[in-house]
This record gives sequence, structure tokens and C-alpha cells, in this order.
Amino acid sequence: MKIRKLILIFSGVFLCYSLGYAASPSEVREPAVAGAFYPKDPKALTDMIDGFLKNAGTVSVHGHIIGIIVPHAGYVYSGQVAAHAFKLLEGKKFDTVILIGGSHRFQYDGASIWPKGAWKTPLGTVEIDEELAGLIIGENPKLQFQRESHIPEHSLEVEVPFLQRVLGDFKLVPILMGHVAEENATLLAEAIVKHRKGRRVLIVISTDMSHYHPADVAEKMDAKALEAVQEGDAGAFLEAIQAKKCELCGVAAVMTMMEIARLVGNTELEILNYHHSGDVTGDRSQVVGYFSAVYEQKNVPPEDPVEKGDDAMSSLLTKDQQKELLKIARKTIETYVKTGKVLDVKTLDPVLQEEKAAFVTLKERGRLRGCIGHTLPVEPLYLSVRNNAISAASRDPRFRPVGENELGDIDLEISVLSVPELVPSADQVEIPKHGVIIKRDGHVGVFLPKVGEETGWNKEKFLGELCSQKAGLPWDCWKDPRTEIYVFVAEDFSEKD
Repeated sequence: MKIRKLILIFSGVFLCYSLGYAASPSEVREPAVAGAFYPKDPKALTDMIDGFLKNAGTVSVHGHIIGIIVPHAGYVYSGQVAAHAFKLLEGKKFDTVILIGGSHRFQYDGASIWPKGAWKTPLGTVEIDEELAGLIIGENPKLQFQRESHIPEHSLEVEVPFLQRVLGDFKLVPILMGHVAEENATLLAEAIVKHRKGRRVLIVISTDMSHYHPADVAEKMDAKALEAVQEGDAGAFLEAIQAKKCELCGVAAVMTMMEIARLVGNTELEILNYHHSGDVTGDRSQVVGYFSAVYEQKNVPPEDPVEKGDDAMSSLLTKDQQKELLKIARKTIETYVKTGKVLDVKTLDPVLQEEKAAFVTLKERGRLRGCIGHTLPVEPLYLSVRNNAISAASRDPRFRPVGENELGDIDLEISVLSVPELVPSADQVEIPKHGVIIKRDGHVGVFLPKVGEETGWNKEKFLGELCSQKAGLPWDCWKDPRTEIYVFVAEDFSEKD
């Protein structure tokens, strides 16, 4: 996993926090339908999406989300239907979103995959996952890049602002399908399933339903479409489309999702919402149908620590693994302080090779001497500990670098973090159980869970100090609905344990 990051310093703490997505030297795709399908003004766009999400109410799933299906018409017509699926993603973490739709203007055999650079919306730019896109393209000559098909296309673009609001950090692989053919859906599905392993990948399928029929006709056709989609047989689904029993403009994309679900196995489709444009306009003479759905994988361990709940860290590491990390931190600091060289460390333990976030804290005779870390899993855990140990000993701006004469008096503590989860309000924060990240208007602050434990602060004091002391925001900014609040838990251990 590679998470694009910017390391910021807040009172001596390095916080891994993405401020957006810088494009590679490759092309940045500019928005084609901003101001038409959705608002061009960032605030108006944010307010509209947030309103849709709020109106979606409480939506939940009972398995691991592998994909969603959402419509792609103008937001005033289909945005509320789409929000029922996007709502499920709030607080979730995915490395990459593979976004698949059908090309409305161009026809070609296979799929067109945008390979490099970034996509821009009024809410910022999203970096392309060049590695994953390249791997998928390399699987078959029919999987290539047709630039001209992407530039004017709306079916993928309209989903990106929703994703930006609910996910925050993610990379993108945009895919447009050409001719509708079962073999093309199969080869694309096989490539995606092959290369999604080891990554937290979300599949987003973009499609509308029947077009420009009287409402009573559309409702019957759309009911047949939903039935065919739920059955999950790509071939039978295509036969129903060809027999004109039902209509979807993203037929090839939906077939691809069906094949992905079949290959992944043990999946279940849940229809979340259905409406047509007549429900919005009141004009039932010619309507367009929209639905949203989610694919869940049942009876498997969640891939994301957030989905395991707040107790996910209770037994993350064995005592031997803790000792190995402390040994790495100790040797790293001693080597760096004495020689200025970075210790070359290795581990055979697969758990320590997993990408996890960590902080390293140094104390000298019981007093803080340095504390540096990340809140997102940007590298293997053992390397995160090594690198943060060096930073805590030499780059914490509150302290001078640790000297060789101090090494004997330094005690080490390590905190291994769960992935931060966005919560609706401070009501979900529990002190001292949770560490908290506050984000608003480019300001960010973080307190580890042990801050609440060591200070004995109540929730209001904890959040007030976090806002004012760490984020440089007003004391009560945590009450402001514009403020994003993330919670996480940590497993703490030290050389004294």
C-alpha cells in the first residue's frame, strides 16, 4: 500500500495527513460536467452532497463491502438515490477505488483505463493508482487507454465528489467499458480480482436504468432489471437486456461486478434504494430510473481494522512481537545517535511486515523527551517504528536531539494505532479509550489515547485542548459541524512493561 502523504508538525508530533492529491507529471483530467450535472462551486457542492447523505438516514451492512452500484444522472435527479450507497462508506478506509462505467459516446472492444496522473473536481484532485492501473492494463490487449472516451464522459466523474466527501484519502482507477460483451466483462473482472489481493479496494459501478418511458412502464422494466441483477448471472442478465425486458446504460459495468462477485465468492447483493426522475420532477410522462446497491462478502474477517471495532487493538501483538519492535527502536536510536546512520533492519514476522501506523515516545527520567508518529498505515510496522524512533530522537522541534550521553537514561514507548474512523459527532468519542484527530479548514491536531489517561481530562477538556493547543482552532471547534472528528485506539507498550 502506498498512501500519498504530507508530514506536518504539531507540537512535536508528526501527523500523516493528506491535504489532497498532487498530480504526477501525467495529465490531470479536468471536470467536464461541473456546473451542469452538479454544482461547480465547492461549498455548494459540499452542502448538496452532505444534505443527501444526511437524508439517507442510518444505513448499515453486516459483511465486508467489496462494491457498490450507484446512478450517474444530474445530482438533483439521482443524488439522493446514490447517497444511500455512499453513506455506507463513511468512516471506512480503502486504498483505491476502481470506478467502472459505460462509455456513452465512444465504442471500442474492451475497456479504457485512465493510467496516470489525477482527476480533478471542484473538491480537489484525486491521484490515479498508477501501479494498479498498470497491472490491470497488462493483463489483456483489450484493456488499454482510450483518452478521447474519458474526456467528455460524465458517468465516472459524477461519482468522484461523493467519494471525496465520504472517504477522504483514496486513489482512483477510472475504467470505461466499450462494446457490451460478456467476455470483456469476464476478462476485466479476472484482472481486477487478481490484482486487488493485498489491497483495500472498493469497486464502484456507475449506471442508470430505463430511459424515457412512461413511469408505469419504467417501473416494470426496472423491477425486472433489479431481479436480474440480484440473480447475479451475467449471461442471463445480458439476455434480458438484449430482449429489451429491461435497460441499463452501464450493462457492461454491472456484468463486470457480477463476475467480480462470483470470483470473490460468498457475496450478497442488497438493493438499497430505487426511484425515477418523475419522483423528483412530478412529470411521469418520460422518466429515467435510478437504483443503488451494495455487494457484501459474508463470514470473512474484515480487512480494515476500523471495521473490527474499537477493541481491534486489544490483542494485536504478542509479547515477543512487542519486544522485537522495542529492540528495533532501541538499536535504531543508538546507531543513529552514535553514527548518524540509519540502521538496516529486517524481520521475518509477517505481522510486523503489515502496514500499520505507530508512534514512538521517548522519556528521560519520566519526562517527555520526544514523540513522533503517523496516524495512517504508510509503511510496514517495523519500518514505521524504526523511522519514527529516529525522528523522535532527533527531529522533535520541542527538544534538542538526543545526545550519546543520554542514551542510558532514555526509556522507549511504542503505540500501534488502528486506522482512524470518522464519527458523526463528539458523542461517539470515549476518553481515555479513544485517541482523536480534529480536522477543519486545513488545521489538524491529534492526541493519542494515553493523553487522556495520563492527564485525567474529561471529554470537554480533552477536546478543547486538542482544538486549541494542537490544531490552533477555537476551543470549542469540536462542536462545529464543519469540524471532522476521527477516533482511533492504540496498543501501548514500553521497555518497562
